[in-house]
Amino acid sequence: PAAVATLTISNFPAVVFEPVAPVCINTTPFIITAVTPQGGVFTGNAINTNGEFDASLVGVGDQIVSYTYENEFGCATTVDQTVTVKDIPEVSMAALSPVCQESAPITLTGGLPEGGVYSGEGVENGIFTPNVAGDIAIGYTVSDETGCTNTAIQNITVNALPVVSFVADTTLCHNESVVLDATNEGAVYLWSTGATSPLVEIDSTGVGLHGVRNITVEITSAQGCVKSGASVITFEDCTGVNEITGISNLRLFPNPTQGMVTLELTARNKTDLRITIVNAQGNRVFESSRLDVNGQFSTRFNLSNLADGVYFVMIEGNGKTVTQKMVVK
Repeated sequence: PAAVATLTISNFPAVVFEPVAPVCINTTPFIITAVTPQGGVFTGNAINTNGEFDASLVGVGDQIVSYTYENEFGCATTVDQTVTVKDIPEVSMAALSPVCQESAPITLTGGLPEGGVYSGEGVENGIFTPNVAGDIAIGYTVSDETGCTNTAIQNITVNALPVVSFVADTTLCHNESVVLDATNEGAVYLWSTGATSPLVEIDSTGVGLHGVRNITVEITSAQGCVKSGASVITFEDCTGVNEITGISNLRLFPNPTQGMVTLELTARNKTDLRITIVNAQGNRVFESSRLDVNGQFSTRFNLSNLADGVYFVMIEGNGKTVTQKMVVK
């Protein structure tokens, strides 16, 4: 018998490649999906190794993209489509002058062409609030009529304010002093005392045995940024410490305190002391064990369990008592 063979004749596959919307030159590479059926291969100068349309490979202009689809019989159809790559708008932004941290908000200008949008840390509705020190990137974005966008970026330097770190409000004996240190590298100083040095020593001059000195300083950094600081120094009459024979240089600090208190003194001879603390109503809230002191002496006690308020520290020794006021806050 004669051999019989079956020959299948297949049509070329029907392929549709729909128009692709214009692409901006800075568009992220993407897979073209406007084809039927899926699963074919794209070729052309704008197609990268991942099969994506990458406008950065070709630049502005019309680009021919070919799409080839092969069916199960090996028959292939290729369809071409033109994809237009559009340029992005030319955008510029003027340099921004340095500012000081926490200075007044700034209305941003200098972006061209007009009609764009400013963005960045601290920017809202075109206004920059310099709350954070450092170099801050400010962007200016413009979109053209085709929907292509471009952004210009300028850094604005926000100079940090000087640091005010000296002691805040404190209480001292009338014969003591405290050094306030406002040192900031390269800064200029103006104290309420008239001093222009970074450090000043404050004593009870002008206020007597009982008085208050309100000390302020204006610190201007090397970049022209200004920060003010203040300290209230209260002086109290501590002459009563001499009523305990042989005791001198008695200090109770910090005062005001938030809990931990240090007592320092010098005993010329061996002396037994006891410390008692009473509140403003006269109720005893703390009592130490007997303290055997001789020479320079220092001890600490924790008052963090006491409510905020005024207390009186009574130091008993050699049959006499010295009382000092202390504030817990």
